[in-house]
Parts: sequence; structure tokens; C-alpha cells
Amino acid sequence: MNADRYCEKCEAVTARRADGYCKVCDALKAREYRKANREKVREKDAARWIVKPAEQKARAKETSRLWAERNKGKLSERNHERHLTNQEKFNARSALWAKNNPDRQKERTARYHAENPHKANHRSRVRRDKLSHSQPKWANPDAIKAIYLQAAEFRAAGIDVEVDHFYPLQGEFVSGLHCEANLQIITSHENRSKQNRYIP
Repeated sequence: MNADRYCEKCEAVTARRADGYCKVCDALKAREYRKANREKVREKDAARWIVKPAEQKARAKETSRLWAERNKGKLSERNHERHLTNQEKFNARSALWAKNNPDRQKERTARYHAENPHKANHRSRVRRDKLSHSQPKWANPDAIKAIYLQAAEFRAAGIDVEVDHFYPLQGEFVSGLHCEANLQIITSHENRSKQNRYIP
């Protein structure tokens, strides 16, 4: 019989631990010790596991941060897969949170618009245009976003400009589409003066 696989207590042929017992016998031994020394074990456990909530939260946060740094690619892939798999669930949860926290939702929306004005302007324009079916399927959304981003950069530099449709979307005589070929950056004064008219 192989001595490395022999338990000295139950005489079973199994994996041994360093003290000569198998895993089953070692668990029984630990249980008997805890039963015989209940108060001592309880004090030892209390001293080991008592942690202040703030310290515990900070420790967990730091552990999560370190893990995220080591697994950036894995984390983004996993989150993307989870979002695609549970998209309806996440959307329902977000809608429920927004319904239960209207004030915080307004603050989040206002902060997002302040930090991303070009995205907010583009999203508002796309939403309005889709309602009137003015954006064709062949339009390039990336090129359209680039135009709105360029206008935002001009405004950040102190130049008062807006994105205008060369051919108005709902002109009286001539109408155009919401696509990159029909967008131009002009001053706010010119855009207000032009209104909803086509000026060649």
C-alpha cells in the first residue's frame, strides 16, 4: 500500500494532509476541537473578522479597482456580452430607476448635456428628424456627428455658430434631407435670419 495515500486515523486509502489525516478525518478533528473550545474559537473568530464598515467598504473598493486594472479587456468584453444578453432587463431596470428618482435623473441628464453638448444637439436633431422621416437610410451617422462636433469646437473657442440644413427640412418650396451633404456650419445670426427658407 502506498504510504502517501494512507490515513493514519481511518486507515483509508485517500489523499493525506500534512498531519497524516485524510480530508474527512481532518474535518472531523477540526469540528471536535471547535466543539471542545467553543469560547476560545468564538473570541478568535471575532478578533479576526470584526472590521469597521468604512474600512470594509474601502478594502472591497480597492480590491475591485485592482482587479479591474488587471482585467481591462476581459471586463469590457464581459460587460458588453452581459449587456447584449440582458438588454431588455437592463433597459427595464434603468426605466424603473428613472421613474423612482425623477430629480436625480434630471440632474444626470443636465450634467450629460453640459459635458457633451454636441452629442445632445445631434441626438435632439436626429430624434426630431426621424419623426418627420427626413433622415435617409444611406446617410452616414459618423459624418453627421463629426459636423456637430466641429460646430461644438467652434463654440468652445468663442465663435457663435450653429449647424444648419442648406436645404431646409420642411421648406415651403424646397425641402432637403438630414444627411452630411445637406449640413453646413454658419453663424447663429445667419441661421436665425435664414429661418426655414432656401437661400441659394
